[in-house]
Amino acid sequence: MQPEDIARQNEALKETSRLLFGDSAELRIVDPASLVILKENARYFKKETFKQLVANLRQDQRLSSVPLCYPMDDSNRLEVLSGNHRVKASVEAGIQWIMVIVIIEAIELSQKISIQLSHNSLVGEDDQQILAGLWARIDDIKAKCYAGLSSETIGELQNVKLLNFSTPQPRTRQVTFAFTEMEFGAVAEIMDELGRIPSDNVYLAQADQFDAFFKKLLAVKKKDNIKNGSLAMLRLLEKLEEVV
Repeated sequence: MQPEDIARQNEALKETSRLLFGDSAELRIVDPASLVILKENARYFKKETFKQLVANLRQDQRLSSVPLCYPMDDSNRLEVLSGNHRVKASVEAGIQWIMVIVIIEAIELSQKISIQLSHNSLVGEDDQQILAGLWARIDDIKAKCYAGLSSETIGELQNVKLLNFSTPQPRTRQVTFAFTEMEFGAVAEIMDELGRIPSDNVYLAQADQFDAFFKKLLAVKKKDNIKNGSLAMLRLLEKLEEVV
């Protein structure tokens, strides 16, 4: 895309930005090489991690997460508050355009620094059991490289023992109510078809009785706030016993 095309796209993004952020921020498509990287960044990447990030971006030809930027006071350039390594890797991978979020409301220097530090520090920790299970399911070496786990993390995963727990299945019995047209000559065929149903008991009724039956079932579910059909059927039978 040419710069004039990007300008038109950014103009079109303003309405979406207002819906998402109000007057506080906006989405923009920018050349990553035009962004100003922070001189002081507390978050660092190991060399092997950064190289893998560049390789991933070169393979994907897109940045899958959005950096956060703020306009510089002395120019029209944007400073990266969060996502500095992703921006640098995008440039190195030869990606021409990326999407960023630009804070357009005025913020103080202390706020800028706190945003930078919070984005660096507010990250979760991996559940080693789940991580080891996911890692074990990757059977392609290129995909393992793409995952970007450090050699230390991979070494730790070797010591994680995967345990399988089988949840006891409750004993169940199945009852089937079948509503069908009782046409003479078709009964044998119907009974043969019902015989294939994996059910403990099968009850056969006329098709024209279905609507009345189903309405009563829905009425019981609504009245007693029951979500499960089997429980509703049980409650319907209990009500029938009360009447009898």
